[in-house]
Amino acid sequence: TFQISKKEMKELFNYCFYRIALFYKRHIPLEDYLGQGIFLQIFAILLYILTLLELVLRFYGLKLTKGIAIIFLVPFVILTIMINRIFPRKEELFYELSLKYQHEKHKWIKGLCVCLYIIMSLVCFLSVLLVFR
Repeated sequence: TFQISKKEMKELFNYCFYRIALFYKRHIPLEDYLGQGIFLQIFAILLYILTLLELVLRFYGLKLTKGIAIIFLVPFVILTIMINRIFPRKEELFYELSLKYQHEKHKWIKGLCVCLYIIMSLVCFLSVLLVFR
């Protein structure tokens, strides 16, 4: 069976955070590029959860209503604010990750994969909504 450990998930989450924050730092002049890295990653996860929720609800003959979506959006906003406020090590973690991935191979391809991960979350969610509407 295919299993991913907590350590591997944490490394994947950290790598995605690093790549997104690095993109913002290099290409989009935002003061809080680290917060944007966390925000986009949590937003992508939320969209995947909403996509799965829509599929499960449709399997049982129900619809994803605005109320159900808001039930998931409110914790998302609260979670994002909490992580950005409670996560004091953002700068330290970003620096550690930049040292760790300084000499990695295939940076462009890995960055593209992270970008596709973010884009596909939106594509999956919208396509499920369009198919079932």
